[in-house]
Amino acid sequence: QPQAVHLRCISARRAQANDRPINCDTHSSLGLATTGQNGQNIPPRTPLAINMSSPLQQAPPRPFNYTGSYAGYTPQLNYGRDLQTEMKDFEERFFSTETQVPVLRVSSTRAVNYSIAGEAKLDSLLNADPTAQLLTHYTLTRFLRGSQSGPSPSDARRLRINTKAFHALITHLKAPTSFLLGLSRHYQPSGSGFTRAREGRGWSYWCILPVRIPITCKDDAEAHYRSAAGSNQMDPFHYIHLSETKHDIRGSSIGLLVQRRGGGQVDVLCVSFLDGRWRNYVEEPGERLKEIAKGGRHDPAMVYLVYMTSITRWYNNVLQTFNSELIEKEKMLQNDIDGDSGRIGNTELNKALHIMAAHLHRYRSELARLQGVADLLVAKRELMIDEIHAAEDNLEQVRSQLSGVRWFANELELKISNILALLFKNIEVSNATAMQEILRETQRDAGYTQQLTVSMKADSVAMKTVAVLTMFFLPGTTYAALLSMPFFANNDYLKASPERVWVWAALTVPSTLTAFAVYWFLNGRRRRQMKTAATAENPGGIIMKNIDTSSNNTSTED
Repeated sequence: QPQAVHLRCISARRAQANDRPINCDTHSSLGLATTGQNGQNIPPRTPLAINMSSPLQQAPPRPFNYTGSYAGYTPQLNYGRDLQTEMKDFEERFFSTETQVPVLRVSSTRAVNYSIAGEAKLDSLLNADPTAQLLTHYTLTRFLRGSQSGPSPSDARRLRINTKAFHALITHLKAPTSFLLGLSRHYQPSGSGFTRAREGRGWSYWCILPVRIPITCKDDAEAHYRSAAGSNQMDPFHYIHLSETKHDIRGSSIGLLVQRRGGGQVDVLCVSFLDGRWRNYVEEPGERLKEIAKGGRHDPAMVYLVYMTSITRWYNNVLQTFNSELIEKEKMLQNDIDGDSGRIGNTELNKALHIMAAHLHRYRSELARLQGVADLLVAKRELMIDEIHAAEDNLEQVRSQLSGVRWFANELELKISNILALLFKNIEVSNATAMQEILRETQRDAGYTQQLTVSMKADSVAMKTVAVLTMFFLPGTTYAALLSMPFFANNDYLKASPERVWVWAALTVPSTLTAFAVYWFLNGRRRRQMKTAATAENPGGIIMKNIDTSSNNTSTED
């Protein structure tokens, strides 16, 4: 029978999120009676419960929406499609399957509590009364070596938070999408953002702080060249190995979001991308914050002071290591100039200095970014209420320290330029010395060539003498041998009287004269041809004269 039926179906995704079955009921599920064809009342029906826990009936999980209804989304600053793509890639590359978030809390009674929160405990902390804590500091780090017994997990290089816990954390903090996008591109230069609350005296400030750390390394240079990053140290995005001081300068970054609520409560989110092997550096800011909190301070200014002073000191240590490396390179170059055997060639030294110069340029730009953060904190002191006013002198000290470190970087850059100039001068001297040695060897070769020419000339005179004597005696001996043959020797006319010797003379003398005439003719023509060719190639004989003079000088020196 036809009935007036209204269907009400709850979506599968919403039912799954609330962890309850989907109810598809009729109008009677609302407690209302329906009317049949004959007008009789039909009692309300029992709602039909469909359990959607079956894998075939469950819908796939929907990706977290960083746009639209997300409180921290600012379409005037970020492009939603690009943000969604970048954050999806960031989640796949950096999030772990487990959650271990260090949380530092200072309660309204000034009690300091520090704990490592798993997913369940983090969820309870986020749902607790926000006014009960004066300061809540969340830290996201990679797996810290030595923090737990046993082998490191397979995803030790990922941040120790899973995707679900991260979404809950940023939703609770209403983290700006510009900050999240900066985290996804933490290896690139990024700015910072300051936002005032619409109501009350609250504000939010985020920044991505660059970090450089000197790490002791005992591997030789060849071991570093085998890796992709080690073989591409000219790129300052990679680390640099300082062979003389046995240090690696490793770079990373720290994302910092500080929020002050209208009631004075402070929330801090620190995302540290430092390698877990550098545990002392990773834990240093947190240890300092605990010490300060136990002293009774919980204002946001101390958070900036802790991170800025730690990073400034690390940069200063990096530049000190650079300075020690440059001193060792300069000593080696001086020893090479003085004639002592150096441990490195000019080509390798030139390459090492250019690599150091490229990294130093990047350090200066990163220090300028840190200086910009300190300048903005001072510039916004009127909006950040009393906490920044109380720490203004400390911030000025941080700015002074950053200024000193930047001047130190400028000094090192000039020092590299001076060493390169000295290196080029040394290369020029080495080239001049090598050229002089080449000229000396050329002169020696010219002397040897001249001696060989003189020797060949003497041999040529001897050969000519032999040839002249041969031409003089060869016709006579030839005719004498012919006339002594039996054919002529038994001739009655020739043997009748010794006076017949004039026949030999009549044959020998013309033949000898003819041979000498032909020789002188051919020799003269060859001389004229050589003289004509020499005149065509060297007009005036200037070059030949210089060569002869040089040869004479060379022979004199020898």
